[in-house]
Amino acid sequence: MTHPTAACPHAADVPWRAARLPPGVERVSHAILGVQAADAEASADCATELRALLTQVDGPGHLECMRFVDPEGLHCQVFLAYWLDAAAYQRWRASPAVDGWWRALPRDSAVGVWCEAMSLPLTRFQYGAGNDRIAGMVTLTGVEPSTKFGYWGGYRDRIPASVEDKFLSPVQQVPAPNERDTRGRRLRVEAPDNLCYLREGQSWDEAGAEEREVWQREMDATVTDWVATLRDEPERTGCLSVRFCREWDAGRDSALERQSQIVFALSLHHIERAARTIPTHLAVKDSFLRMHANATFEPRMHVWVEMFILKRGELVADYVNCHPRTGLLPYFEAVEVA
Repeated sequence: MTHPTAACPHAADVPWRAARLPPGVERVSHAILGVQAADAEASADCATELRALLTQVDGPGHLECMRFVDPEGLHCQVFLAYWLDAAAYQRWRASPAVDGWWRALPRDSAVGVWCEAMSLPLTRFQYGAGNDRIAGMVTLTGVEPSTKFGYWGGYRDRIPASVEDKFLSPVQQVPAPNERDTRGRRLRVEAPDNLCYLREGQSWDEAGAEEREVWQREMDATVTDWVATLRDEPERTGCLSVRFCREWDAGRDSALERQSQIVFALSLHHIERAARTIPTHLAVKDSFLRMHANATFEPRMHVWVEMFILKRGELVADYVNCHPRTGLLPYFEAVEVA
């Protein structure tokens, strides 16, 4: 393994943090729940009901809210929910209130709803950041110092199961999108082995004026270009679904100074290849390290990533009345569900 400081001279200057794996935790769950409509007002009631359900017994240990406008022009409200105990998620999902609400969603509504829920061992999870701030799953697991940063292969090395699994996908190329009729239907997509779920985040809410200026000058547009490449060139990047979200304070109904990119890719290998070969990602990496090199301010930007590697059957992706390019709908077989 290449040592981080050998691959990147400034890597040792960053206080890298990775996920701590709490003893006794076997399987965790993470669900991406979304509501889509022509505008935010049209989906407000549905999103409010969903948010209330997420506060019930056996609800997530951590919940984040965000919004984005998808490539079809629909306004989407998204809830990212995390459970440290997958059994608690199953109890929540099967509860009469949640199951009854889901089954009662109308097929003829102008609102679409989806739930992409994953349950898997924590040994196929990784997190990385350049400071002690936390987000996503590590709000429940905690973080610890790590040297597995600053070199190609760091993502993989931070996944404990990678010592015995290469996470190869049986699907080498992104399938041609299927323009099936999905409106008014309840569909479930079954994804192949070793699907890679990736969430990258950037928060500037605690940054000072100088660091904000550096972020805007050095990184903001660069990150946007990288995400656009992932979204617009699936055959080149292996990415199936890319959602660029602004994080949201649901209580105050206002935007936060944070953003996240939510990605499903065919495999970790596809993401690694894109990161090594696509200039826009190389620019992101270089820009991030320049932010910390010879900084005259205390870095407070939170730039982070989390990743799950999913075996077949560990992701349940359901779509109710969603447009045909939502999430994984265009790429894999879908079956009708109750």
